[in-house]
Amino acid sequence: MRRIILLMFLFCLVSSPCLAARGVKRSVKKGNKLYDKGKFKQAQESYAEALSSDPDSDIVNFNLGGALYKTQDYQRAIGHFEQSLVSDEESLQQNARYNVANSKYRYGITKENTELEKAIALLKESLRHYERAIELDSEDEDAKYNYEFVKKELERLEKKQEQKEQQQKKQQQKKQQQPKGGQEEQEKEEPQPQQSQK
Repeated sequence: MRRIILLMFLFCLVSSPCLAARGVKRSVKKGNKLYDKGKFKQAQESYAEALSSDPDSDIVNFNLGGALYKTQDYQRAIGHFEQSLVSDEESLQQNARYNVANSKYRYGITKENTELEKAIALLKESLRHYERAIELDSEDEDAKYNYEFVKKELERLEKKQEQKEQQQKKQQQKKQQQPKGGQEEQEKEEPQPQQSQK
C-alpha cells in the first residue's frame, strides 16, 4: 500500500509540469479565441489564469498586454508588454517594443490635462521604444508612421508646457507688482474734516 501511494506521489510530481503546460496552453487558446471575438475582459481572465502558472512567459505577458490595451488599461498593458521584451524571439521583441510605444503614447495622452510633465515624459519614452522597434525591423511602416506622429504630438505638448510656464510667470509678476494688502487702502482713504473745538 505504501508503494502505491509513493508511486502515485512520484507520478504526480513528474506529470504536474506537463499538466501545467497543457493548462497554460489551453488558457492561452481560450484567451485568443475570446480576443478574436472582441471579448477583451474575458480574454484578460484567461491570460491571467495562464500567467498564474507561468508568470515569466513572454507570449502570455504579450497577449495579456494586448487585451489590456484594448480595454484602455494602458498602464498595466505597458507592464506586461515590457515583461515580454525579454523574449529570445526577435519578432516578439519587435512587436513588444511597438506595443510598449503605443501604450506609453496612449497613457501619456490621458495625462495631458492633469499631469502635463508626466505626459511629456511618457511620449519621450514612447519615441525611444519606436526607435528600437524600427531598429529591429527597418521595414515596419506602422512604427515609422507612429514615430513621426508621436514626435509631432510631443512638440505640441512641449509647446503647451512652455505656454503654461509663461502664463504662470506672468501671474507671478502681477502678484509682485500689486501693493501689499492694507497699505493701498489707507492711502486711498479720503481725509475726514476735523471739528473745531471752540
